[in-house]
Amino acid sequence: MSTFLEFEALLGVEFMHPGGYSATRAVLAHLAPEPGARVLELGCGTGATACLLAREHAVHVVALERSPTMLALASARCRRQKVTAVHLVCADASRPWPFPDASFQALYAESVVALLDPVPVLGEGVRVLTSGGRVALVERVWKPAVSQELADRVNACSERAFGVPAATRRPLDRDGWVRLLRQVGFVDVRAVPVAALAPAGEPVRPAVTRLRRTGRYLAHPWMIARALWYRAMVRRHKALWELLESYVFLARKP
Repeated sequence: MSTFLEFEALLGVEFMHPGGYSATRAVLAHLAPEPGARVLELGCGTGATACLLAREHAVHVVALERSPTMLALASARCRRQKVTAVHLVCADASRPWPFPDASFQALYAESVVALLDPVPVLGEGVRVLTSGGRVALVERVWKPAVSQELADRVNACSERAFGVPAATRRPLDRDGWVRLLRQVGFVDVRAVPVAALAPAGEPVRPAVTRLRRTGRYLAHPWMIARALWYRAMVRRHKALWELLESYVFLARKP
């Protein structure tokens, strides 16, 4: 198991980003793609959002993911839910994307861009979107006044404990993200605090989710020790995680 995110995915967690299903609902409401539109997702994880979007909006979703574990889980979800309008692509979002210019009407990512270098990623986003195309990002960002030294410390700790950085390498706060989105070419940029989102009921009942998770623990006892390790890391470094907050960033291409 290489990362906490893959561990959560194997446990059956569907919406692993800050804000969970409520944040996903905010993303889909902003994108509001027309039927038949092409939508690009960066880092699709287990494919929960891609399948939801394809079913509810009758669009074609191209889901880019670099983790073989996540791709296998996403493929299984598509088969299980009989979703045929999601096309999974094995590719790294931090490298130039294998898509022509102006080939998508919408783009979204949920807790992905902050784990990469956001400048080239967002630049690629501008390139592949059509005029008027919308973008929505759910990201954990640094609180104002966090120094580079402190950001380095928190990211190093997060990588040791969870296999991924906590947020961007540079200590970009909310305003820094807004400026960056504007600098690469997006307009109508807004930042909505995840904490301010209206609650949305989870698509799976909590009791069902707990039952599935218990079954996976029983099938793979080693996962219990890993879960205890992650919980211990969360408690031990609680003060460091409090240097972060989460936003949904919304914008469009001119």
